[in-house]
Amino acid sequence: EVRMSPDLRQAKVYVKPLLGEDEAKVVKALQVNTAFFQREVAQRLGLKFAPKLQFRADESFDEAFRIDSLLDDPKVRRDLDEDESD
Repeated sequence: EVRMSPDLRQAKVYVKPLLGEDEAKVVKALQVNTAFFQREVAQRLGLKFAPKLQFRADESFDEAFRIDSLLDDPKVRRDLDEDESD
């Protein structure tokens, strides 16, 4: 996922490696090579200036898993079932 600032000068790039392994290493490698990616973005999109890229680990999958786990808890499931019957 990429989130652009309103002025389009900055872009937060959220990444998640396949299988979620070596996430810190992948993010670090992307950060080390940020200048290369910025040049590529500018060149491929025909931009005079590329947005400043900030690579970050994408935590949305982990958060979704945590929420699913909470919803599958028997106590929560019971409460949800009671609310649906009302």
